[in-house]
Amino acid sequence: MLNEIQYLISLDRPPFEKGKIIILKRSNGYETHWSYVSGEEESLETLYSGPELERAWLAAEATRQARCRDGFRLQTPHITFYLSAIPKPFLTVRKLECFCSKHHDANLFQELREWRRTASNAAKVPPYFIGTDRLLSIIAALVPQKEEELLQIPGIGQTKLDSYGQEILKITNKYPQIYSFPLDWIQRKVSEEELATWLLEDKIKREERHQVRMKQELEEKRQMLEAIEDQISIGNILDKMSLTMVQFLKRIRELSRDGYDVLPYLQQEVERIKEKDQIVDLVSSLGNERLKPIFEKLYGSMEELPRDEKGEKYNHIRLVCTYLQIQSAA
Repeated sequence: MLNEIQYLISLDRPPFEKGKIIILKRSNGYETHWSYVSGEEESLETLYSGPELERAWLAAEATRQARCRDGFRLQTPHITFYLSAIPKPFLTVRKLECFCSKHHDANLFQELREWRRTASNAAKVPPYFIGTDRLLSIIAALVPQKEEELLQIPGIGQTKLDSYGQEILKITNKYPQIYSFPLDWIQRKVSEEELATWLLEDKIKREERHQVRMKQELEEKRQMLEAIEDQISIGNILDKMSLTMVQFLKRIRELSRDGYDVLPYLQQEVERIKEKDQIVDLVSSLGNERLKPIFEKLYGSMEELPRDEKGEKYNHIRLVCTYLQIQSAA
């Protein structure tokens, strides 16, 4: 039974050949088809049929690339559809992202990613707070050499320039600058067809990454359920699965929402925390939206405390808060 069309694009090859790549969602899985029309001749080729959406997308993308190499071109409705969703003020930014994704220096991009990892650890913020992969790709393509060039890059304002500008320039100054500033040439360099195709490819890649993440999360949940059943301590689970406490507790809350009884295991782990009663009382009076007030009431500011020890105490508070949340929802 056909539930919906997941994906459809039309291609043509003058003077009279036309084709469509289609992904269908059915009750038992997915199908990818290539529909071809030449004159009065019409054929339908099944490229994939099975339970995995990821493989259906891969079959569609491989076919699109192969047909374009054979001279087929995406039809205008495809371009109009993908560009219509972009507000005009952002069209230049999307063209810039498109160009830089294809022309960045791979070595510089990797060096920027390594710098970002160090900077995010030092600032105790997620890496994307420092800069997304897309922003690093733009920097690695345009290779700014001075502050005024950095400020022309979307995503870098004065605050980010003040915080990280000199560190970024210290890296980019080691590489040659191929493309010029200002960046008004981008509008002419990237055609609407190229942009629309890139947006479609980016959508497929994001869907593939989403599918990979879903599989990883399912595997993590399976491992966690086995570990909980075997009464393995949280510390050992974190080491075995290479998780942080925040990631572990997120998975625990998901398991609880899915109907798994994780309370007995959490209660057992909470009982090992000697300050658990004080934490419970403070959560009752202060709430659990912010952990710092609870921490300071328990331990003071403790600015001189080693990072690992401070992190462990915060994790105790996180664990108790999660236990109380799940308990109240039960």
